[in-house]
Order: sequence, then C-alpha cells, then structure tokens
Amino acid sequence: MSKKIKFLQFGEGNFLRAFVDYMICQANNRKLLDGGVRVFNVRKTGSVEKLKANGCTYHLVLRGIGENGAVSETTKVDSIIDAFNPYTEFADFISSALLPDVRFVISNTTEAGIYFDENDKIEDCPPTSFPAKLTLLLLRRFEHFNGDESKGLVMLPCELLERNGDSLKDCVFKYVQHWNLSDAFKTWLEKACVFCNTLVDRIVSGHPAPDDKFIKDQTVLSDSLSVVGEPYLLWVIESPIELESELPFAKCGLNVVFTNDISPYRARKVVLLNAPHTLMTAIGVQMNIPTVLDAVSDKIVGDYLQKLIFSELIETLDMPRNELETYANEILNRFRNPYLEHQLLSIANNAIAKCKVRAIPSLEKYFNKNKTFAPAIMFGLASNITMAFANKAYLPDTADAKPLLDETNLESFAEKLACCKSFAGEIFAQDTNFKNELVRLVKSIQQNGIEVALKELLYGKIA
Repeated sequence: MSKKIKFLQFGEGNFLRAFVDYMICQANNRKLLDGGVRVFNVRKTGSVEKLKANGCTYHLVLRGIGENGAVSETTKVDSIIDAFNPYTEFADFISSALLPDVRFVISNTTEAGIYFDENDKIEDCPPTSFPAKLTLLLLRRFEHFNGDESKGLVMLPCELLERNGDSLKDCVFKYVQHWNLSDAFKTWLEKACVFCNTLVDRIVSGHPAPDDKFIKDQTVLSDSLSVVGEPYLLWVIESPIELESELPFAKCGLNVVFTNDISPYRARKVVLLNAPHTLMTAIGVQMNIPTVLDAVSDKIVGDYLQKLIFSELIETLDMPRNELETYANEILNRFRNPYLEHQLLSIANNAIAKCKVRAIPSLEKYFNKNKTFAPAIMFGLASNITMAFANKAYLPDTADAKPLLDETNLESFAEKLACCKSFAGEIFAQDTNFKNELVRLVKSIQQNGIEVALKELLYGKIA
C-alpha cells in the first residue's frame, strides 16, 4: 500500500534521516501511521539527486552499549516517498502545498537556517532562506484550499535554536509583512497553523567508512546513503494542541515527549551535550584527533571536558547538581560509545554559528554569577576562532562575518570575529574585555600550539 505524503521535510542530511524519518518508518511498520515524507534540499548544492538515485531508501545502523551489553540494529528506512530540489524543480516544490494529506513540516537547516532576509522576494523561484520558502508554500496552500482551517500545517523545526518554533513563526510573519500579504492569510496562519518548539537528541556519526570494522553486511556498506547513529533518542515537542495521536511514536517505544514547557529539557541538553561537543571539537581538530571517542580518551582533552562540564557548565544550570552530574556522566558515556566513529570534522560544520547558540549563553550566565569569564569556555571559543581562521568555511554566511573571509592576520581576525553578533551574541560583541581575553588566548594558541596552550589552562604555566 502506497503511503500518503503527510510530511514535508526541509533538509536531506544524515540527522533527519536517522531521526524523524526513522521514527516515521517505525510507526508505519507497526501500522500506527500511514505517512510518507517528501524531502526538499535547502541549498542549491543539496543531495536530493543522490536520494532519488537510491530509490529514497537507505540503511540506518544503530549501535552502542545498552543495559545488557552491545546493541546493534540495522533498519532499511523507506518512509521517504520522493525528493525535489526547489532550485531546479520549483514547480514540483510549490505544488507540494496542494497535497491534501500533508499535515507536518519538518526541518533541519542548522542553527543558521532560521533567519529573515529582506532581499528575498515573493517572485523568487525559490527565495533563498528556508522561512521564505516555507511562507511561499503556506501561502499557496491557503490560496488553493480557500483558507480552509482544516488544511493548516504543523511546523516541527529540529534546528538547535532556543524556541525554534517561535523563531520560525516570527520569520514567516516578517515575510507576510514584507511581501504585503493579506490579512486573511495572516489570520489563517494564526488559527490554522501551529509552530511547535522542539528539542532533538541523537548522536549521528554519519556514513560508515568503507572499512568500518563493525559492519559486515556489504549491502549496508555499498549503500551510498547508509547512516550510523546511537540507539539513544529523545524528541521533546512543545505544542498548544494535542499531537500524540497524530504522531504515535511513543507507542513504538520511542522516547518522544509532548509537553507544555520545553525549557528544562532544552537547557540541560544544549549546555551539557552540545556545548561540550562544539568546544571540544575545535580543540580536537587542531590536535589532529579524528573522532569523539579519541578525543574523550585523550588525557588532556578528557581533563578539559571535566573542567568545562563540572566546574563551569553545570554552574550555569538551575537544577539539582546531583541530577546534572548524573546526566553529564551519561553524556560522557555516550561520547565514549566504541561503536560510533563520530568524526570531529563533521561536528565542526557551521562551527562559529554553533558557538553563539551553544556556548555564549552559558558564558553569559557564568559571568553574571562569578563576575569573570569561564576559562574553559573561553578557551573553546578561542579554539573555534583559530580553527575558523585556518578554514574560513566554518564562518557563517552572515553580513557581519563576510568581511572576515579576506582577513589574513590572525590577531585582526580574532578581534573582528569577537565583535560579530553571529559569533559572540548581542552582549559580548560589544564587550572589550571579552574581545581582549579571546585575543589573548588566540595568541597563546598561535605562539605555543594548541596542546601546550591547553596544558597551561589546565595545569598552570609549564616551565
């Protein structure tokens, strides 16, 4: 039986395919859902052609350590029905709004993907930003179904932004105003559509290496879209309407939580998992450490993580310390998963924008509490600067960061980046002391090498 397309998905990357698309597949297999996914790439250089060539199916390998030892499970995921590139197949993209059974919009466009661009025009085919593309789809749906409120959509953004649904909704309404769209459409958006805040959690290491020592099935190894992740999964969805009956993932034994307050889940996860990931990665990449497991197993990086997490990050969370320490140790055990070869270079993608979302808020809370900059957080930020100077691809595609593409002096690069809101946030981008301390750490890394500079941070001045 052919599945009805109920999900439109912006993003074809490893994470969504190992997360939401897997859950939809599980629910379909258990006859709890009859739902298919239509996928769009967000950027011109997306890989939907690769997905099409693969018949829109792929293998997901989940492996890790469970209560009873090693866990290894391989699933052929077939929830994706078709895929289109909006830049070359715009008619197919925009006609997706007419599909009667569509109910949900899923997205993962990275932390930098939810933004308003005043240069986007309603005549563009398509406009550049994801929210602009979404606004066009919603407008087309509103027009086609004559404002029928039963045809409203539920947005489930998976970007790791605080209150991601609220941010996406804000961008959509900015386009409504910018494009002078009708009050009737605006009313339909308010009444018929729902923008959920969500939190996602699953470590996905990506495509297995050709010589992956844990995978013996050649079918999986030869699958160009196969992906490897950990068994652990969490999806927290904050919604003003009841969605559990429409998204019956919990009935499949999947860890999906519906709540009216996502904030405590998000604070704990972003601070104790994502911030260490981002700050550790920049250090590890420059120490030529290949994977997360190798990084946490390294004596110096391991000591850095202990200082970062237990002396600084935990202090910024308003929850019982014993609960936070238990959760932090669980995170470190997930980092030590011997069956995931999670490449640091894959985590480093979009590194500078990730710093703003994952680390800067904790730095601000630490500073407000202690009246000083958190040393380990600052070192991780400085390491991201030196990594981005060596490879400008880690800079965000934002107006304030673009001038740095041509900067050839590291100290000047650090000074300018420290003043970018896309990296330092609103407050620290205007803080001279923040800039000076970052530049000091960057110069230490430049003069001594990152390993010696890190040892000095952890153990004091080396004779």
